[in-house]
Amino acid sequence: MIVIEITNSQEVAEQESPMAKAFGKLAPALIKKKVEEKVVEHLKDSFSERGIQANISIQETDE
Repeated sequence: MIVIEITNSQEVAEQESPMAKAFGKLAPALIKKKVEEKVVEHLKDSFSERGIQANISIQETDE
């Protein structure tokens, strides 16, 4: 099993969208969720292109 924890969701979001800075202060959990969703999407696309079969999902935490 491989576990990936994104520890700088806000910074990643800010690189992708200028609006993320404002939203991050209002809804940090939403920013974290959106970054995780985007990372999963990129991983699935990348794996698919390489013929790698994998189950990739987001596990909710109690944070």
